[in-house]
Amino acid sequence: MDNNYVIITDSTADLPEEIINKFNIIIIPMQYIINNKVYLDSNIDIKSFYDNLRAGVLPSTTQTNIEKFKEVFSKYLENNQDIIYIGFPSSLSGTYNNSVLAARELSEKFPDRKIIVIDSLSASMGQGMLVQEAAVMRSQNKTITEVQTELDNLKYKICHWLIVDDLFHLKRGGRISQSVAVLGSMLNLKPLLYVDNNGNLCVSDKIRGRQKAINSLLSKLENNILDNNIYICHGDCLDDAEILREKIREKFKIQNININNIGPIVGTHTGAGTLALIFRGTSR
Repeated sequence: MDNNYVIITDSTADLPEEIINKFNIIIIPMQYIINNKVYLDSNIDIKSFYDNLRAGVLPSTTQTNIEKFKEVFSKYLENNQDIIYIGFPSSLSGTYNNSVLAARELSEKFPDRKIIVIDSLSASMGQGMLVQEAAVMRSQNKTITEVQTELDNLKYKICHWLIVDDLFHLKRGGRISQSVAVLGSMLNLKPLLYVDNNGNLCVSDKIRGRQKAINSLLSKLENNILDNNIYICHGDCLDDAEILREKIREKFKIQNININNIGPIVGTHTGAGTLALIFRGTSR
């Protein structure tokens, strides 16, 4: 039966608990490391995590390995359920490729089951938006193959625009040079970034001052918005997230705008003070 399937994603999707519970979404927690100690990002005091970043603690992140995917997937395959897994982008982590290898192995063991693996090409609540769309379609009794087709088209319309507060996190990730990070910090420059069609994080512009940078997010929404599906995610800067939400409500008369934290995996690379606007647009 083509509608007997589960939806699985990574904790990097940063979905609010109420959405996870409402749609029965299965979350695979990812890991990060601080001072040689391994943590699950599903079991973290997010405020303490960002306080540590601000204090200069430098976490590292790890991939979900093949064995973990096999363990999670097998549980549902053995229950005669098909699987659609919506993964963290292959451009940012080897986790997606490990899921592909696990699915390939398990397909031989469970030849009558479908295991569909989708590269979300999205991060944080952009990935979460795809997962929620899949769950809504499942609730509408769409088949797993119908969901796959819809998501493969939709993922190129999930727009991610974000500003970061600490340029040195981007420098660590190779997004900008040391000299640009130093000069930008001196001049109070806030890079405006976006996720491209390959799932890469790219610098679009550099804006002087936090409030101008927040307004630049609003202008990106104005130029490209398709519908009322809007998410805001943040690296421990809830006040700015709420300011942005009020600006959107005032300008676009859209009330239901989800706000959630950026989790430790993405937050490790973007830093405290990151503010992201994610929406469905005409193109990225």
